[in-house]
Amino acid sequence: MRFLCALPVLASLALWARLQQPSETIDLDPYLAKAPILLSAEILSVSPPPRFLEPYVATARLRVMRWYRGTPPPAVELRFAMQGFRMINGHNCFEFPPGTHWLILAKERDGALELIDDCYGAFEVSPQLGPAHPDAVTQLEADFSAGLASTHPKHRILSLQRLANLHMPISRPALHEVIARNEPVETLWAAYAALRTGDISVIPTVRGVLEKESPNWRGGVLSGELSRIKDPAAIPALIEIAWSQSNDAKASAIAALGNIPTATSALPAITANLNSEDEYVRRAARRAFAKLTNTPEPQ
Repeated sequence: MRFLCALPVLASLALWARLQQPSETIDLDPYLAKAPILLSAEILSVSPPPRFLEPYVATARLRVMRWYRGTPPPAVELRFAMQGFRMINGHNCFEFPPGTHWLILAKERDGALELIDDCYGAFEVSPQLGPAHPDAVTQLEADFSAGLASTHPKHRILSLQRLANLHMPISRPALHEVIARNEPVETLWAAYAALRTGDISVIPTVRGVLEKESPNWRGGVLSGELSRIKDPAAIPALIEIAWSQSNDAKASAIAALGNIPTATSALPAITANLNSEDEYVRRAARRAFAKLTNTPEPQ
């Protein structure tokens, strides 16, 4: 929550023409729809090497792991814009270190691959692959789910983040298995991915994570997703959090309740927080109260 509120400050930095959205919060659907070529690949090499602050076109040699869509070009190479300081101006976001594995959303140009977007045209993935499926999106979900069994913690977390990008309900059993293992960081990302599928059964898990997680980037991503819930079936669980002691969880739950027109049963909990000492809880409560009572925000 605190992280998300800090984004406008970051956006004011002069070097940034736009603010890159964290990859795990992206909705993959619109990018998949724009990509005529879709594959996963290992980066074998990149040339020429990075040049400090100098934009140029680099070429990555690839070892293809899976073709999801499209016809392979004559050369399995990826040409992409690169810059020594890759986040300047919010563009040229990739370095593609050799040995890493990526989902690449591409088009063909002059016999090679080119990213469809300079910041959202590739997503780092686990090298694990699942059973074969005829449909590209179902295949993606199977491959991301396969990554949950990796022995490498980084690959397991990447797989959870990619499942969050897809937000497909068929991922829920695999995500619940991760939650049951009770590894703190993986539980956070599994709960986040489950929320993005619309799975409100994980709200108690989300509450537990936010009560332990200090207000940081990971906690902010999770609390932000909690605040976007609009399912009336979640009202009782959200009200319970609104009475809790965790300010991050409380502010997010109250914000969500304000977005559910039938959540008038939450008004006692919301009213109790109108004068909270926590700025974010107080602001969320006043907005939610105004929405649910159709009155101006209390001052």
